[in-house]
Amino acid sequence: MVTATEYSFEEALSLRKKTAAEIEKVQLPLLKAHLRQALKIPFYRDLYSAHSINIDSLQQVQDLSSLPLTSRGDLDAAPG
Repeated sequence: MVTATEYSFEEALSLRKKTAAEIEKVQLPLLKAHLRQALKIPFYRDLYSAHSINIDSLQQVQDLSSLPLTSRGDLDAAPG
């Protein structure tokens, strides 16, 4: 079973035989864990706050489209 912090190569390969719903069930907790890690970076913490992003409100992988995009210019312009 996949946890939000651990994922093996074998588990990745096994997804090839899963339905889209089963794949999303694995992907969503991993996505949320990744976004929580990003909150440790002031740039992303400020960005998510400015856009009222609540990671826990993400209910499906398609909700990823609600997140703001960033460019290299955004990162270069950030203080720090």
